[in-house]
Order: sequence, then C-alpha cells, then structure tokens
Amino acid sequence: MREDTLLDLFSPHSDQMTVGERIRLTSPGTLEDRLTTTEPKALLEPFVQVQTYRKAAPPNDELREFSCAEGLTSAK
Repeated sequence: MREDTLLDLFSPHSDQMTVGERIRLTSPGTLEDRLTTTEPKALLEPFVQVQTYRKAAPPNDELREFSCAEGLTSAK
C-alpha cells in the first residue's frame, strides 16, 4: 500500500488504483460528472461519485468572462 497519497483523508491505496471520469449531457441543460475509483486491494467494489450540474434559468443563465487574479496584490 502507498502511504504517500491517500484514497480519502485517511486511507492508503495501492499502485493498482485507477480513476475514470465521464462527463456527459443527460438532458438539455443537465450535465453529469461521474468519477469511478477502482482499487482492488483497498475497496470491495468500485467507488462512484456523481455530481449533477443544471443550467441556470433566465435571467441568470448568461456566461460571463472569468479572469484569474494571480499576482494581484490587493482585491478591488
């Protein structure tokens, strides 16, 4: 088992661990992000995490530009 990285906050894992991610539209305006962790030495079955995102309804559905504040010394 590897103890230099953890499966969660306290569980070590082996070199056989794999993580897969699938991002897809499940319906118009709905995005699903599915992470599957397979670890045969530490888990009895694959661990699946699913996060669903829904598009905001008008008038809050406008995409806005995002700029990184890296190197900024003070917030405006």
